[in-house]
This record gives sequence, C-alpha cells and structure tokens, in this order.
Amino acid sequence: MIGSVFSPFYKKANDRSSADPEAHAAVNLALYNLKNPGGSWLGPAFGKRNGDLWALTEGARVARNRDKLTIGETTAQWLAGNLVIDINETTAPFASRLRGKLIVRPSNIQNEVFTLDPAGRHIWSPLAPFGRIDVTFQDPRLAWSGPAYLDHNAGDEPLARGFKGWNWSRVTTREHTTVVYDVVHRDGGTHQIARSFFAGGARENRHGTPRTVQLPKTRWQMDRSVRVLGDGDLKVAHTLEDTPFYSRSHLTGTLDGHAADGVHESVDMDRFESPVVQAMLPYRMRRHRA
Repeated sequence: MIGSVFSPFYKKANDRSSADPEAHAAVNLALYNLKNPGGSWLGPAFGKRNGDLWALTEGARVARNRDKLTIGETTAQWLAGNLVIDINETTAPFASRLRGKLIVRPSNIQNEVFTLDPAGRHIWSPLAPFGRIDVTFQDPRLAWSGPAYLDHNAGDEPLARGFKGWNWSRVTTREHTTVVYDVVHRDGGTHQIARSFFAGGARENRHGTPRTVQLPKTRWQMDRSVRVLGDGDLKVAHTLEDTPFYSRSHLTGTLDGHAADGVHESVDMDRFESPVVQAMLPYRMRRHRA
C-alpha cells in the first residue's frame, strides 16, 4: 500500500495537512490458520496467539518503476507475465520473521477501471481476477498452490471523506470469478458494481435483481451482508479478521450451479474515525524505525 489507508499515523498526518503517501507505505500480509482462524482482535496484545500471522509496518523506504515496486525489504515485480513477490517482513504486534515468495500467474490481464464515487476520486481495477498462485515460505516453513485474485485501488483523498462504508465480495468457481462492490457514500447515496470474469478473458455485467444475504454479525457487532446474483447460496465458513471497523470472512457455497469459494469484507468508516478505535489501532501495527 502506498499510503496505508487504515493507519492511525496516516490519518493523523492527513488531518494536519495533505500527507505524503510514500511516507506511509506498508506491506500488509496475512497468513490464516483455517483450523483456528480469527480470534480476538485484542488477543495478540495480551499474548494470545491462534496460529495466524500478520504483518503491517509502515514508513519503510519506497522505490518503484513501471515493472517493480520495493517497500522496505519486500519487492514485487512483473517477470514473464507473472507477478513475483519476495516477502521479507516482521509480524505485528509480536516480532517474528515472514520470509517467502509468492508467484501470481494470471490467466489474463484486465484493463477495466471503475469509479466508486460520484466525484471520481476513488477507483477500483480488477487487474487479474482469475489465476493461480504458488506460495513458498521459509519462515514459517509452508507451501501451497491455489486460485489467485489481484486487484488495485487508488484514491485522491482519505477513504472516510468519500465513504461511510461498503460490503465487497469476490467469489470464484471453476468457471469464473464474480465481484460485487456495494458502496455507501459519505452523503448516504449508494453504488453497486457486479461483474463476472472468466479464465479465458471474457467478462460480463451481472444483471437481474440481486438477493441480499444477511450474514451473522461479528463479535464486534459489525454488520455483514453479501449480494448474490444468479443461482447461489453463500455462507461464512470462517471469520478471518474481526475488528471494530473491519471484517474479512471466508465464504463457501454455490454460485451458478458450481461449488464456490471466496472472500468478503465489510468496512465501517465512521467506526474507523472514532477516537477509541484510533487509540486501539497502534497495538496492531507499527511505524518503521529508520
């Protein structure tokens, strides 16, 4: 992230003036133990671990060009049509090493760009919505391969100025990946994007009346809902992140007659802006020390 959007340090700097996003760059990496996912958001601060590993340290040196991005000791570069990411990070809040390599192999590259707000200050681009990933880590020692998804967001202002919140989902079957963005603007207006992407490069808008599935609230009483288009039945298999203003969930079920698997997130920017949450956030992330 060039500009760590959920960072209390970046928010404070932007409240004073227009902050330099490169001074608040960070690599956010999460490895989830699906045998015991989630856990208390404050648990790590009291020494409780559940097997998940999470890194987010902002303020490291940034170098970038058209094909390569370096943040601190982590690099991401396009090589022969694949995105190769060499990870060298420190977990938070307890320091341990995260070292490994991710190779994202897109089935195709998309060039669509969607605006998320009426003023056009925030965009979303699904760069490689269908593909595969090879994961190899030395610390901790693990490896696997599986489906991959890669997108890109950018904005000209802090998220809380443009949005009250959103629900977002990415669900993949053997046939396609379907992404639904359900945004609530700061003025209370709404905007929805529903798009399917196929392995061969075809894409289509998903039409029809979406069916809203209300998902269970999180332990922090975050509302979660997912809009399903077509023939589908989705449920929360695991809650991966359970925080006062943000939840990330693993979805399973069916979509268009095929087994489906995906990720869902809910964001409440009013909660993020609250002084209580801002005081809590530094326990989950840190600033880089030069």
